[in-house]
Amino acid sequence: MALKLSKKNGHWYVEGSLLGTRVRESTRLPDAASYKGMAEKVRLRIEKDIIENHGRPEVQIRTFGDAAAGYLGWRKVEERYNRAMELNVRRFNDDWGEVKLEEITPASIQAYIAATYTSVKPGTVRRNMSYFAAILNWAKENVDGFGGVRVPMPRVDNARDIHFDEDQAVAFLEWVRDAYPHLFGHFLTLIDTGVRLGEMLALRPTNFGDGVLKVRRKLARKSKTLTRDIPMTPDMEVWSDSVRCLGATTPIYWRNGPTGKTWCNMPSVSTTLNRVLKEGCGKMGLPNSGEGAMRVHDLRHRFAYLTAKAGADLGDLQYLMGHSDISMTMRYRGFIQSRARTYVGRARRVLDVA
Repeated sequence: MALKLSKKNGHWYVEGSLLGTRVRESTRLPDAASYKGMAEKVRLRIEKDIIENHGRPEVQIRTFGDAAAGYLGWRKVEERYNRAMELNVRRFNDDWGEVKLEEITPASIQAYIAATYTSVKPGTVRRNMSYFAAILNWAKENVDGFGGVRVPMPRVDNARDIHFDEDQAVAFLEWVRDAYPHLFGHFLTLIDTGVRLGEMLALRPTNFGDGVLKVRRKLARKSKTLTRDIPMTPDMEVWSDSVRCLGATTPIYWRNGPTGKTWCNMPSVSTTLNRVLKEGCGKMGLPNSGEGAMRVHDLRHRFAYLTAKAGADLGDLQYLMGHSDISMTMRYRGFIQSRARTYVGRARRVLDVA
């Protein structure tokens, strides 16, 4: 039975079973008809790899180095391979290559982190060690008798209080409308709805309801799908009128330029939008480099603060922001408490104060 193409979460997927090998892999290509030919090439390549490797003796995976090689091979097949991954795995193999999988423990990993990553920011440690964890997770799924190992990670406080105020948001959107009109809808959506970049790219005309934006987000680590309806601002309602007339499956936000050229993946979109945001902030006299520079993801914060200012409590914010855990919403607690104190201070007094 040959593998087939299907559409899921806004992308082309390769699915099915061939010679006893079950496949369900994303091609990482938008599910538009114009990308079907490229997706078909991915399907054929996966089929070829399965056929060529069928009947070969399985390599015995006993050490971390064996697992690392298997993991990298799998990533290459999925075309999700990058230089940073290769460099980190090479460093890991220097210390862990000959270590048997069953000898790896959380304590030994913690000791390795403490000895290797001195004077390194926790975020960098987490990013590098995520490859280590990915290798062990791959081994857990593919090596009989290996139950996996928890990789201890340093805690990171990645909360950023960087966002446009109302005047800055208006000024930036007006600048984008003149300088990059084909990106106006992207920034308006990000600023006025608080959606994540990946959520925005998955939107289709059918997600634009009567006064609400219907967001569907597939969580990476859970099978549950979060659904939320975000009220549209007047500007979003006006702009969405131009979207509803498009075909139901039109990938609205994948167009890169007035000529109809499209992006091929989310990193390309992110790079372009962050570059334009940096340019716009510079034009407005705002920081556009270093820790104080705004990033595309920070545009969510403006929506959160305006929603809190309008009276939303933490539960409302958790729903509208699409947070799976309310602890992520707690970063806005101080603003809500400040609003509450202002309200209480203005309350009518009944008792005389001596």
